Amino acid sequence: MKIPSDYRGVWWLPSNPEKRITGTLRPIDDGDCVLDVLGSFQDQPAFNHLFQSEIILGHSENGTKLTLYKCFESSCNINSSGFQSSKLEPRAVFVGGHFASPAEVTFRSVSIHYSHVDEWANISGFKINSDWNSRTVTVSHSIPESVEVTIPDLGTVFIDVRPTWPALCAVQKEATIVQKTYVRIQPKEPLQIESFFEVMHRIEQFLSLAVSDAVCPLQMSGLSDRVTETYNGKVTYPGIEFYYKPANALERQTSIPPHKMLFIHKEVADKFPEYLATWMAKAETLGPVFDLYFGTLYNPRMYLDQRFLSIIHAIEAFHSRTYGGLWMLKQDYEPIYNTLVNSIPDGVSQDHRRSLDARLKYGNEFSLRKRLKETFDTWKDILQDFIPKENEFIEHVVDTRNYLTHHDESLKTRVAEGEDLYRLTEKLRLLAEACLLGTIGFQADTIKALFKRHAQWRIL
Repeated sequence: MKIPSDYRGVWWLPSNPEKRITGTLRPIDDGDCVLDVLGSFQDQPAFNHLFQSEIILGHSENGTKLTLYKCFESSCNINSSGFQSSKLEPRAVFVGGHFASPAEVTFRSVSIHYSHVDEWANISGFKINSDWNSRTVTVSHSIPESVEVTIPDLGTVFIDVRPTWPALCAVQKEATIVQKTYVRIQPKEPLQIESFFEVMHRIEQFLSLAVSDAVCPLQMSGLSDRVTETYNGKVTYPGIEFYYKPANALERQTSIPPHKMLFIHKEVADKFPEYLATWMAKAETLGPVFDLYFGTLYNPRMYLDQRFLSIIHAIEAFHSRTYGGLWMLKQDYEPIYNTLVNSIPDGVSQDHRRSLDARLKYGNEFSLRKRLKETFDTWKDILQDFIPKENEFIEHVVDTRNYLTHHDESLKTRVAEGEDLYRLTEKLRLLAEACLLGTIGFQADTIKALFKRHAQWRIL
């Protein structure tokens, strides 16, 4: 998320507030921002290393307070007379308040406007009545009630609809009402910003599953106990706008209509609190599964074979963390492993021996074929309409994975390529989505109905 404009002003370190240097914080093309400063935050010019600082504070020329979080110097120039100019890149920018240290960057609540969530929630406060006979159009707007979800061990997550109502003008030529949907995270106790980033990341992934495409934050703000104002003896919390470039930021996003999404809020409204709460609870165990699967959505330029392998790894990780998947316990396999390793002939090279050792070490774990079989059979009633030949599908997946991983030429004629690989990957994606939906409480008949409706937007 780009900062909205340049911020020219003075900047300093919390440990040395007397030393202030001039500079400009400005957005750059890739969504990041950079602070151009004239001078140095260090007492002596540095010739052998680039400067880093956990916090840099600033005042813009119009009086706005700014905090730059986790900054590193990306370039430094020192001329012959010793004058220095530098470029520093912060991980995040907080506009509207000062935080003296990373530990102080805590918030009591954070609100995020995500891409696609206006369409996904589709919660409207508008009422429009038109009467062409009386030449009258009446538009009214009421703020809808927030949707509230309790997340054990965290706090509460809200879906809020916030309007911008029209301004009054001396000559009223137009009246515009715009509403946006926000996800508000309100923990039981104030959280450090890194913890908020983790919660936001998991909520993004849940919404990406629902939307069937990558979801990213477009606008963020928060309230902090560290930044307060007092009016007439009453403490208030001014909103802190903050900007950062998530690791999964996208270059652009086109609008997705609700009928092209996997599911929308209206369809699951009665179960939505349960689904989201379960998703957040499962994140600790299934986090690697989420990251592998959603990485394919957040990297649209990923090669098709990489996309295929990422989804395979996600399904393997899901099976391992949900079903287990051991032929025998590690302690029972240990003597078998030792016997097999000791049986490797002495003439085998050290590199080859290490390779064989690595393969034998995990010989007590299920193969990909068995993991796919067990996972598929769990959701067979859902998937059989889309993947009618289970055994053929599994063999095709295993052969393709083995070829892409080991480049075994004997498999060349049996692997998926081109459009065939695309279709196979989309079928794997259905299997992965069935796992994710089922694990948070979706019933089999609901998943099947969602897949049938959504299949028209896929090539299977």
